[in-house]
Amino acid sequence: MQQLTLFRLTLPIFLDAFFHIVLGNVDTLMLSHYSEQAVAAVGISSQVFAMFIFILEFMAMGSGILIAQMLGAGHRDRASHIANSSVYLNSLIGSVLIFVLFFSAPFVFKLFNLSTEAYQFGVHYTQIVSVSLLFEAILICISTIMRNYGFAKEPMFVVVGMNVIHVLGNSIALFGFLGIPPPGLTGVAVSTCASRLLAMVCMIYLYKRKLKLKSDRSHFIEDSKAIVKVGIPTAGEGLSYDSSQILITYFVTFFGVVAITTKVITYNIMLLIMIFSYSMGQATQIIVGHLVGAKEHQKAYGQAMLSLKISTLVSLVIALVCFFTSEHLLALFTSNRDIIETGKVLLALSILLEPGRAFNFVLSSSLKASGDIRFPTVLGVISMWGLCVPAAFIMGNVLGFGLKGVWLAFILDEWLRGLIFLYRWKRKGWITKGLVATEDKEILGSSKEKEMSV
Repeated sequence: MQQLTLFRLTLPIFLDAFFHIVLGNVDTLMLSHYSEQAVAAVGISSQVFAMFIFILEFMAMGSGILIAQMLGAGHRDRASHIANSSVYLNSLIGSVLIFVLFFSAPFVFKLFNLSTEAYQFGVHYTQIVSVSLLFEAILICISTIMRNYGFAKEPMFVVVGMNVIHVLGNSIALFGFLGIPPPGLTGVAVSTCASRLLAMVCMIYLYKRKLKLKSDRSHFIEDSKAIVKVGIPTAGEGLSYDSSQILITYFVTFFGVVAITTKVITYNIMLLIMIFSYSMGQATQIIVGHLVGAKEHQKAYGQAMLSLKISTLVSLVIALVCFFTSEHLLALFTSNRDIIETGKVLLALSILLEPGRAFNFVLSSSLKASGDIRFPTVLGVISMWGLCVPAAFIMGNVLGFGLKGVWLAFILDEWLRGLIFLYRWKRKGWITKGLVATEDKEILGSSKEKEMSV
């Protein structure tokens, strides 16, 4: 296992996340020259797809936290079993979710106030890319495992290659190749699936070559229970966020297609702002998990606070840069002046939003890594659904502030949760919630039950 440092983990995770986001932005950018209806449809499809991805990520998150603490405590065999079991488990869930997304797509898109053309685009695109849920399931899981073992560069290189292939595929789909007529949106969807399939194959190869973990499927049921026990509450916060975002997007559909397109384009630019905080949070989660497993709680506390300071400052700087270059950034996606002017206001509001989001990414990840898993989820559900969603509807739809009102609701939600997480971390109640001792007790208990039955 390679040595874990904040910089060594953060930079590859940042580039990995950056190129993952570029994958979505490539679709939006290239489709913006194809049809505004397609941009709106793919934007909504991406949000729906992201909610399914979070279901896969919560298993990866659960296994990642367990692996980090087991490695920190020196339980390498147990970490190995959990890693392999999580790949099998995520593959199974990904296969099931393909059918769920495929058959639910027509119903989901009927919930939005879309034109007939945008509706047809959205359903068709979503049903094709649903196939890639299996590829994403394996890709996400293996990437998480490798990072926890200190191999953060490998997933980054795979994602870079995935984006290159995707751009080439999109170019063929939208502009044709060697006289072949361009297949349009269908080709873009197929390009997305093909690039993810190749990325999955590469990750499986690297996983087997780099880690060489022992495979013992006899632990699958036991490991799956442990992963689900940690994973479900771990991902609850993210799943709540994605589902609340879908409902808020539904509110935005009443502002018209231009507003939906503005939200999609501006949010894609904002993703480029928030990925540093996300990457810092993921890197901090891995290090804190190892430190808590080794019972070095003071070092874990200091690591989270250092990460928070760096993440908040860098997020603010990036948000300022994006605001001052907003005219040029938005012009990459559209020539519509209404979209550009509204997008500039939203990016100005993001200067207030992104530092609060940095608090959430770093401190929520640190609390989960320490074993304090349920609190971030409970707070997230209460804040997102009790504050953000109602505030977005009232300020955006009732008071007539439109997208600006929606962004103000985001600011309130992010800062409320961020400050509460800071208070929770500083109180250090998470010190008593480590997972290694709990795991040991459960394993010992199951062993005794087997002996008694014999």
